[in-house]
Amino acid sequence: MNEAAVYGILCRQLAVIMRANVSPLSALQICRDQMENRKLKKLVDGLVKDLSGGDKLSDAMKQHEDRFPMIVIAAVEGAERNGEWEKMLLCLAEYFEAEARLTTGARRAAVLPSLMAVICLVLFSLVILQVVPRFLDLFNGITFELPGLTQHVLTVSTLAREYGGYIILGVAGILIIWILFTLSRPGRNFNAMIRMKLPLSGPVNRNLLYAQFSKALSTLLKTGMPMTEAVRVIEDTVGNNEKVRGELQRSAERVAQGMSLSKAMADSSVFSPMILQMTAIGEESGTLTDILDDMADYFDRTMMLLAHRKEVVLETFFLALLGAVMCVVLAAMAQPMMEFYDMVSGM
Repeated sequence: MNEAAVYGILCRQLAVIMRANVSPLSALQICRDQMENRKLKKLVDGLVKDLSGGDKLSDAMKQHEDRFPMIVIAAVEGAERNGEWEKMLLCLAEYFEAEARLTTGARRAAVLPSLMAVICLVLFSLVILQVVPRFLDLFNGITFELPGLTQHVLTVSTLAREYGGYIILGVAGILIIWILFTLSRPGRNFNAMIRMKLPLSGPVNRNLLYAQFSKALSTLLKTGMPMTEAVRVIEDTVGNNEKVRGELQRSAERVAQGMSLSKAMADSSVFSPMILQMTAIGEESGTLTDILDDMADYFDRTMMLLAHRKEVVLETFFLALLGAVMCVVLAAMAQPMMEFYDMVSGM
């Protein structure tokens, strides 16, 4: 279970408990006593101790900013001001449940094709390194010229056996360098931008961003947060690269100057025209949160469909590639047997 799902369960449990007019401290104590997740239980226990000492829940959460998302802290601050704890917790529960569904779908679309690629590579290596050499050993000591296709496959097998270790080290080195690069700030930004533009992954990641933005903004506005503050919180919530963060920051500054959100984001190169147009309609009609929820649901469904298409396309590609390679290898092994049989039968 990912972190978003855990937070969703916690928020929904707290909402149910606080529906009975229970204080946040008592509600956290009840949740803590029935928690199975040790890390979260330890974290909630820390909140209980801070609240028992007289701290506000938002102040206690700020001491653990590395564990609590900014959207949670901001929503809790809003509930402390207006007292609408149950509404706030239910909104957060819906947000984290949607977030868990989105991230799970995106990860599945990335992991399954990668797993298929690894399986195909292992099978290909097994055939090239083990099956082909043993089969061709049958022709040792026989004066027989191997067909051209067989010789090419044999050359690949020989090179793989002689230089396989260097190839593995080279690939591992490239992967390590890439991982270290993506751990840096420029690397994270570059990786995020590439992921938004790739043919199959790009549409999935863009719709994931749109869904997260729409749902997060709707959640914060429902808790009574002003638009300016809500956009700044979203900047920390969905700003996965400098370009997205920069646009959200610029939009927040324009909103603070009195501009509507749709006009503040009018020159956006990240968010789709549909978001800008529907946001403008919501602001004019006074139904912005409802429209944001509808857009979040639309982009959620679109992302899931695109993620499924990505899985199917990549899995089909790797299976077709493996099938083509196996056909070539089988043809390379069958051809010398047939030619040798014809030569022997013609004697």
